[in-house]
Amino acid sequence: MNQPLMEVRPADLVPELSVVIPTFNERGNIARLVERLTVALEGLSWEAIFVDDDSPDRTIDAVHEIGATAACGPSSASAVAASPAPASRACFRRAHPSSP
Repeated sequence: MNQPLMEVRPADLVPELSVVIPTFNERGNIARLVERLTVALEGLSWEAIFVDDDSPDRTIDAVHEIGATAACGPSSASAVAASPAPASRACFRRAHPSSP
């Protein structure tokens, strides 16, 4: 099981918002979710931090393909993943497209 990685960034590179996204078998939804977030958060500096629950469909590979930050582990890692989020604000978002 991988643990979230902490990054140290210069203040001018710290995003305004970190979106923490717990995932399980969401490989087919990752790119579409990032597209939707890009539109919804236009004008805001943000990052996506995906926390995958060891999905058998290799969701983590889709996350790596788009170059997003990822952590693997149990669902409870969502709370842990928020702690290294450098942004002044963080939010949680489900990856499934049925979520508004």
